[in-house]
Amino acid sequence: MNEELNVKGFYFYARQNSANGRSRKVEILVSSDNQNWTNLGTFDMANVITRQEVVLPSLTKFRYVRFNFNEPTNYAGGVHATMAEIGTFYDE
Repeated sequence: MNEELNVKGFYFYARQNSANGRSRKVEILVSSDNQNWTNLGTFDMANVITRQEVVLPSLTKFRYVRFNFNEPTNYAGGVHATMAEIGTFYDE
């Protein structure tokens, strides 16, 4: 992101045309300086094409975000991860 923002959560849209690449879990880390990272946790992902959300317990301020897809297999048994769209949301 161009600046630090207060974020309430993340949304995900998985690959639309195939379960191949749809990850089972995502680990989310955030940073304000791209050097020191805070692990927000590992979250389960469903095998769906609809919007999925990870809602954080409180607003979290950061500029950089890292998504790790560490699960050894995806929903189709493959060893890679795909994502159609990833974004953030916040409460005003």
